[in-house]
Order: sequence, then structure tokens, then C-alpha cells
Amino acid sequence: VFFDHGITYADVSEFYGKENSGIDIFICGAKPEEDYVLNNFGYTKNEVSYTGFARFDGLHMFEKQKQILVMPTWRREIYNLKNYSKDQREKIFVDSVYYKTFQSLLNNPKLLTILESYNFKLIFYPHYEIQNYLYMFSSNHKQITIASKDDYNVQELLKSSSLLVTDTSSIHFDFAYMFKPSIYYRFDKEQFLNTHLPEGYFKFETMGFGEVIESETDIVNHIENYLKTDCKLSNEHQKRVNEFYPLHDTNNCKRIYKSILKSNE
Repeated sequence: VFFDHGITYADVSEFYGKENSGIDIFICGAKPEEDYVLNNFGYTKNEVSYTGFARFDGLHMFEKQKQILVMPTWRREIYNLKNYSKDQREKIFVDSVYYKTFQSLLNNPKLLTILESYNFKLIFYPHYEIQNYLYMFSSNHKQITIASKDDYNVQELLKSSSLLVTDTSSIHFDFAYMFKPSIYYRFDKEQFLNTHLPEGYFKFETMGFGEVIESETDIVNHIENYLKTDCKLSNEHQKRVNEFYPLHDTNNCKRIYKSILKSNE
């Protein structure tokens, strides 16, 4: 029984397709995910089950704080550096577009002013695979926290935050499940698609739950716009969430359990 760590939104059939995986039941968290897996991964209808993710049961009770969560995913070109010395790894990392982009955002003067004006906190929590480089990021502003995986729980951060800024981390699907908006900071879109993960059925521009942004100036302006409206999800993005998650209740675990029992009949 396969539980992916997040919604499958790109073509990863090379790893999780029926021919290679040995998976008997593929659990899906969303309806478009189920459709995509059925049409592209070689499974039959009885082997793919849209139940919702078990952890979604815990996303119905939460209390939003005046908090922005910045949670980008990882990059292969700055992760696969095991054969380099520590000094070499550090140099490659600080020279990367990834580091420069988020280090700059964390110290953007206008962003810092906005956080103060609206009394919002910003939590920077990069992907698990980037956490080894966390010490290289810095910001002296009191409203900004550079968060270690040892000190913060991801689900609690998602539940307590009012706005998510990410690139393409699948964590935005959990955030949208709570009807909260995301901003997609796709500063290296072409390189990401070429070297990290190819595009699948999920088109961020037409299916995403927030705006797609490429520049730091625009990302800061959009953050301010959301803070002005108390981080309200737009009607269009609300509609997209409803279409993506036709099942929206606290019965996800129950459906998974029944799906497993049914497969053994």
C-alpha cells in the first residue's frame, strides 16, 4: 500500500509506475491525482484509490496566526554534493541561485517594513534536504525566524500560518486543503523543469491556489496585498480547491482503512 509524502503532480511513473514499483494499492489525496495515476502509471481502477491523505483529518481544526510560512523545496544540483569537501559544498551552495534568491528575500528592506507594519512574523523553513545548509541563511530582523526541522513541526507550521510562499513544494496542497492561499515563487522555473522535476498534469498558472511570481519585487508586493486582505483566498482559487478536493471531511483515515480491507477480499 503506497502512501506518497505528498500529492503526485508530475510524471514520476519511472519510480512509482506499476511495472517498476510492486505497489498493490496507490493511495491518492486528490481527484486529479487519481485520474493522472490511472491514465499514466499502468494501474487498474481497483489498484488506485482516491481516499484523501490520512494527515488531512488533522487539517480541519486550526487557529491562524499573523504568520507567513516560506517553505521552498530542494534542488538536485545543490543536494548531490556528497563527494565534495565541506568548504566546496558551502561555496557551491552560496553561489547557487537558490541561496541568493532566498537570502535576498529574507533581507528585503520593503518586506521587513511590511512585516512590521502589519505585525506579521515570517518563518523560513526550507525542505528537509536543504536543512543541512540552514546555518548559511541569515536575517537579523526580529520578525523573521530561520526555522530548524529539530525545533518545528511541519503540520503545526502549516496550520498556524496564514500565507504560504513556496516554489513548487507539494506542501502547498496541504495548505490549500485548509482554504489558505499560496504564492508560487518560480524564480528558476526553466532550470527546475530541466534538472529537477518535469512538469506533469498540475499547471501552476491555471490550477494553482495563488499567484505565480518570478521576481523578488513582485513577490514582496503580492505578500503585502495578501496582508491587506487578511490573507483571504480569492473566489477563483477557492473554486480550484473545491475542484481539486471533492472529498473534504475527517473521514480520510476511514476511507484508507476500507480501501485496504476491500483489496484483500
